[in-house]
Amino acid sequence: MKDYDPLTPDEVNDAAKEFFPLFDIVHRNMPENCTVEDTIKVMETVCSMAQKRRNFDTPGVGPFGVKIGLLQATPVVSTTANSGASDMTAPRVEAQIDYNFEIGGLGGHLWLDGSYQNLGRNQTETATYQGNVGAVEHGDYDESIDIGAGGFGGKLTFEGLSFVFAGFYNKGLGVQLQGNVGGAYSGSLDENGKPRNFYGGYLQAAYDFGQGTNASYSYGQNVAVRTGDDDFLAAGDANARLSYQEHHNGMIWHNVTDDFRLILEGSVTEMHWYYAGSQDAVNVSVGAFFFW
Repeated sequence: MKDYDPLTPDEVNDAAKEFFPLFDIVHRNMPENCTVEDTIKVMETVCSMAQKRRNFDTPGVGPFGVKIGLLQATPVVSTTANSGASDMTAPRVEAQIDYNFEIGGLGGHLWLDGSYQNLGRNQTETATYQGNVGAVEHGDYDESIDIGAGGFGGKLTFEGLSFVFAGFYNKGLGVQLQGNVGGAYSGSLDENGKPRNFYGGYLQAAYDFGQGTNASYSYGQNVAVRTGDDDFLAAGDANARLSYQEHHNGMIWHNVTDDFRLILEGSVTEMHWYYAGSQDAVNVSVGAFFFW
């Protein structure tokens, strides 16, 4: 049999037996209004993480689970050339503790996680940083930067109601949804090469009314804590700098059949800028999905 021969029913059946149990695990932990496409995208990331961590998982103790991983470090960059930290000799350490419980009709999954990495600066990056901050501030981040983060979250369910929450605080990781440039965390350092702090969170409540009708509301916020250099530059910068952004989303959907869904969705996004006011964007949409 050649690689380009048509797949047989048995081959497809065997592949489906491997795929769908993994899909179901990820799908059960997704927010209520996520599509199949959303789940598959997240599943790719989850499976990649699982592959990297499989040798570092520790046995659970009762309802508790513990995971520890050693991963390749990720460099950090500044908008100023050669002001980042690119020496990835030391690995990044990640750990997670989770807890599952059920009390009466209340079910829950809670988790805490964190990561740490130390990134060295090469000679050019060290010299550039020292030139940026001046002799008085030498010493803090001359030769390396400590990057770390902590997060928490969970999902609670009771009858038709589900509640999802998550939060994070990090130093030098940035808000990764803003983009990943050349395999490095972007926006994580100021122009001088000092790490910025970031924090944010997400909340979602959803309710299943029965008969195929559901409603949900979610809110998320990401905040960049400005450094002294950010303050100095933002006051006179011709380009506005983002301070924080928040997003509200409401959705009602009805499953007419197992294959057809109607959706009404509205959202408000607010972007707040240093010394430059704010901007709002309002969207309302009506749509339908076919599943097959």
